[in-house]
Amino acid sequence: MMSKSKHIASENLRQILLKISLVLILFSYSYVFAAGRTRAEFLRIDTGGRPAGMGGAFSAVSDDINSIFYNPAGLGWIEGTEVTFLHNAWLEGISQDYLAGTHNLGWGSIGVSINYFDLGEITGKASQIDKPYSFTARQTAATLSLGGRIKTNMAVGTSLKLIQEKIENENSSGWAVDFGIINQIDEYRFAVSAQNLGPKIKFIDEKEEIPTLFKFGIARQLENLTIAFDVNVLLNSSLYNCFGVEYKLNNMLSLRAGYQMDEDYDSNIGLTAGLGVLLGDYRLDYAYMPFGEIGITHRISIIYSFGNYPVLNDFKSYSMNYDDWYSKYGTN
Repeated sequence: MMSKSKHIASENLRQILLKISLVLILFSYSYVFAAGRTRAEFLRIDTGGRPAGMGGAFSAVSDDINSIFYNPAGLGWIEGTEVTFLHNAWLEGISQDYLAGTHNLGWGSIGVSINYFDLGEITGKASQIDKPYSFTARQTAATLSLGGRIKTNMAVGTSLKLIQEKIENENSSGWAVDFGIINQIDEYRFAVSAQNLGPKIKFIDEKEEIPTLFKFGIARQLENLTIAFDVNVLLNSSLYNCFGVEYKLNNMLSLRAGYQMDEDYDSNIGLTAGLGVLLGDYRLDYAYMPFGEIGITHRISIIYSFGNYPVLNDFKSYSMNYDDWYSKYGTN
């Protein structure tokens, strides 16, 4: 027979899943629950305004600090040091804070990040006749990433994640790894990445899978326009596609749009838009996400770049200038 404490925890877990499902619906991941429940679903929620504005189509585009989350191979294209911060306040007291930093080591870059997800105050009860009470739930992932170029036009990367979930007095923890590769041919980039490869996470007496995701991406640079497309395969679940564009109006302003496509969608939930504003060493990224009757969400992230490294503005520049860049900075 299940003990009272475990029964209470199980009831609380149901309340947690309701909140998590709300977040995933807001971010176009509702199909996860139709196919089967997994733990640590917050690992799939976007952490940057730029990728979010492009509909999440970023595995091949990855060329800044957002690479930690989307494809660690993109760290091979980062010069100098970057830091970023994102805060999101959503419905029902749900919030997300994301802090990350990268630093070029010569042969590549190292990145670290903390992704903190607070589900706020939740009302639960042990049984139908007991009085309701409030408790909290939080999820955290700490990530260490490494990425570098093994050839002028090819980069590889990997990440290690430590995951922790806390629901009232119950805790669970686990780990996962990411792998990625980006190959660049003239104005094209091709990418393959695997996210959240790891063992099941045990909560109370139940072990559940984490959301393992495989991405296959392609991006093309046309003058000031970047076009990107990702095919995403969620292990033991479904397949969905992401399409995104980014247009650089000038050296200060970029416009973005995207769409997430899934066979289960019957509305415009996947539409996204955004913009980026470069002010000196700072870049402000904003994403607009309409979700039909649910409403509109807004996300803002800020990136600060510093260091005496050149800024390369397009795919061709990366390929043509890499040898000169490495001879000057690669031995630092």
